[in-house]
Amino acid sequence: MQEEYVAQGKTSPVYHGKTRPELMEVEAINRAITLAEITGCPTLIAHISTAKRLQFVQEAKARGVQVYAESCPHYLVLSDENYELEGHERPSLSYHHP
Repeated sequence: MQEEYVAQGKTSPVYHGKTRPELMEVEAINRAITLAEITGCPTLIAHISTAKRLQFVQEAKARGVQVYAESCPHYLVLSDENYELEGHERPSLSYHHP
């Protein structure tokens, strides 16, 4: 999906979430937890974006699976609507390397 959007010129931040559907995260997390449970291998799931996905990790931990999770600040404080705001692509500060 990412390649298709880029080819169509859809590269602004509003398309970030659209190229990463929730169903894909669900499938990937379930697969990682299943593999961790089968193999006994400690597993870290990075960039969990919703509380519901975290619930999968908590349920697995309750079953004794060595699975850990982390998120990113933007998943905790932003929503899809934030990416649609006027001017969201213009940085408020500019950085000039000396």
